[in-house]
Amino acid sequence: MLTKQTQAHISEYFEHEPVEVVFFFGSRASGYPHGESDYDFGVVFSKGLTTKQRSKKRLTYIGELGKILGVEAVDVVDLEKAPAYLRYAAFASRQDIVCKNESVRINFEHKAMSNYFDWLPYMRRHSSLSIASIARHGLS
Repeated sequence: MLTKQTQAHISEYFEHEPVEVVFFFGSRASGYPHGESDYDFGVVFSKGLTTKQRSKKRLTYIGELGKILGVEAVDVVDLEKAPAYLRYAAFASRQDIVCKNESVRINFEHKAMSNYFDWLPYMRRHSSLSIASIARHGLS
């Protein structure tokens, strides 16, 4: 969990950045960190940035958030480029840090949920087959 002061500091940092939404998610956000937990943030970028610009911004955000939090274990996910399960996880267990545009947030959540539930039967089937294969043949 982040303190209100830390949330405010992070929100202030993103005030003039090209993002519409920033979520804090994962084990630390849900209050159940483990020994190797990092700080997971998801961002929905403003329209108009190239893939290269988004990648550079993501790396910058990792460094800046690390400075704000005083840790190195920070990850920033470009939510529009992330796999369905990660997009869903990011908003299902999140703390909202920045929301500059409520319509963008709602639209993102709707698409993420729809996409996740479209893929869920395939992900479950793949997991079942993988576990069965490991049970039969081991990990080697």
